[in-house]
Amino acid sequence: MKTWLPAVLAGMPRGRGVTTMGRFAATRRLGAGRGVMTIHRREPAVNAPTASTLPADPPPAKGWDVRIGAVLAVYWIAMLVGTHLPAQAPKTNQLVSDKPIHFVAFFGLTLLLVAWRRARRGTLGVGTIAAAVVVVLVYGAFDELTQPLFGRVCDLADWLSDTGGAGAAALLAWALTRRDRRKSPPPLGEG
Repeated sequence: MKTWLPAVLAGMPRGRGVTTMGRFAATRRLGAGRGVMTIHRREPAVNAPTASTLPADPPPAKGWDVRIGAVLAVYWIAMLVGTHLPAQAPKTNQLVSDKPIHFVAFFGLTLLLVAWRRARRGTLGVGTIAAAVVVVLVYGAFDELTQPLFGRVCDLADWLSDTGGAGAAALLAWALTRRDRRKSPPPLGEG
């Protein structure tokens, strides 16, 4: 027995493929301007893999989360100490901006934080990347606001450079994540 339902009402994404739901299977296809889905009784295949026999995502390599976490901690402490040392008087003929240094430092901090989360979880999503950026930007604001306590200047332009570095690192992490997902094989039952 086959039942035709609009794909939108059934909550199925557009496109083609087979989705299994227990003893039933749904085949979706695009009709003449309208998505339709066929639901039919699924016969169990001989030697078909079940959810318990499917290989899980490979666990993250053991020890990498600790190693990356140690590098992240040393990097972050070095940044904190380096930005809170008393400022040295600049030479009058040397007009070099420190904005590229802020950009690169926060780019590296964001990448390390994202890599650490990836090593701990085994996966990386947009939410994890966004959370890392938020943590780094809050730290950047804290860093700038506490610098006057150590004889340095709180500068909004420095924080904007921090934001640019964190954003660039997030875009790179997102692009690498998308590339990795494109290379991975589709789940069983699709494709």
